[in-house]
This record gives sequence, C-alpha cells and structure tokens, in this order.
Amino acid sequence: MALEYAYGLNLAGGGGGAPGVVSGVGKQQGDAYTQTVIVTGPLSVLENAVPAQGNDSTVCPWVPNGFFVRTARLTSQNGEGTITIECINPGADSAETPASPILIQYQILMVEVQMDLIAHEKITANPAAVDECLKWLATNEAVRIVDGTFVWEAANGESGTVSNSEAILFCKAWVHGIRTYNRYYPVIDKQSTFRRVPGLTMNGVSVSGGKAKFSADIGTFSPPDIQLDGYAQTGFFKSGDEYRQSGKTFTRSEQWTWTPDGSDSEYAWIYSPVENNNNGGGAGGAAGS
Repeated sequence: MALEYAYGLNLAGGGGGAPGVVSGVGKQQGDAYTQTVIVTGPLSVLENAVPAQGNDSTVCPWVPNGFFVRTARLTSQNGEGTITIECINPGADSAETPASPILIQYQILMVEVQMDLIAHEKITANPAAVDECLKWLATNEAVRIVDGTFVWEAANGESGTVSNSEAILFCKAWVHGIRTYNRYYPVIDKQSTFRRVPGLTMNGVSVSGGKAKFSADIGTFSPPDIQLDGYAQTGFFKSGDEYRQSGKTFTRSEQWTWTPDGSDSEYAWIYSPVENNNNGGGAGGAAGS
C-alpha cells in the first residue's frame, strides 16, 4: 500500500481525490488547442480510472477546465501504470461571437475552360463575321466549299460568299478540325480550419446538432476576401462550399471561379439568385463562361 501514498498524495483516491499523480502536462496549439495530461501510479488503482471520451473536469479532475477528453490510454510496466490523456478545447461559439478559424489557407490556380470556336473574341467583336459564320455553319456541308471558296446558302434560297476576313479565318479553322479553343481563368480556393463548426452545438468532442453557418450565395456573384491583379472582383462567383471533419478539426473549403462576364455585364442574369421551392438560394452557372 506504500505506493498508494507516493508524493504524499493518496493515490487510491481517498478523501474525494482521483487516484494517481499528474506527472506531466503538455500543450499544443496547431490544428486545434490540445493538452496532454500524463498520470502515473500503481496499476491496481489506475486500471479502472481511465476517463471516457468526452469527459470534462466535472467528471474527471485530471481534465483542465474547458477541455474534453479526446483519447485516453493506459500502459503499465512492473506494476506501475501510466494514463495518457489527450484533451481538446473546441472553443466557444455564439450568435454574437461565432467560432473563428484557427488557420486560413488560400490556393490560387488557373483552370482550363473549353469554348466553342464561334465564341472567340476575334469573331464576336465583329457582327458581320458572326453573321457569315452562322450562315456558313447552317449550310449543308456538301456545298459549303465551291472551288476553294467558302459559300453559304439560306433556307429562303439566298446564297453568298464568305467575304469577311475574320469569318474566313473561322471557316479555315473549322475545316481543319478546330471546333473549340481554350481559355484560362483563375479559381480561388479558401480553406478555413475550425475547432468547431460555427452554428453547430458540441457535446464533448462530438457534434450534437445546430445549424451550420453555410453559403447562401453559392452559384452567384460573390467576390472572395482577396483580390487578384488584373481580374475584376465583379467577375468572381461562388462555385463551391463544403465542410469536412478530419480528426480534431473541421475544414470549410470555399471556392470562387472568375468569368469575364461579371456581375456588371449583360450576362449577369446567368449567375443571379433564383427562387426555388426549398428556399436554398443559388443560381445556375453556365459552364465555360
């Protein structure tokens, strides 16, 4: 029984105390705010004292105030026991002060977007070129070229020769097999790491309910927090949003895609909010725009 009174403490828990001696405490701030508590004492009095996941200081006096048990394990050697307790503090969250991320990371990349050749700026900048290209495309393939000249025929019997220089370039590329071309637009990915999801309630280290703070502007023009030189903020629309739990933390991944047809263009209606039956918000995004 002598070991039960090592360090002058009652390791058996007499007088309301917990069995064992706290022989080490460590703190770590990174993906989450954690503390590791190491308790040593006789195996006989520690083997039934391993705290359960989710226990707080009201259940286990070894757990610091505001923390919960994430993991706890017991090891032994020569009759001596060691309990290693990993504790986590998920932080506070309220309507007035939502939980803040402990880490924010951005990734900026250029993505390839395939466009129809008829949408090339060199063509669309000239209405006459667009008109001749469309007439030529509407013509039967068997009669589009006569003696090396590009010609068009309309349904009403009219016909003509493709004479616009930009339209001729288009026709040459088309018969060469080039039907599309690539454009490159920036995409911004933002990853915010939380100890708890804003709006969700926690029971110990587990999510027990609540409403997550989530994107109501998905699929609409909604610029990110950062700016890119040469790309107007009006061109960014919200293209992605999700939460994922990984170990002790939650990561929210948000994405913004840029389009030259921004919120101040005549095509802004494509990304404008629309009404729907489930009150989910959002809009349909035009692929490749």
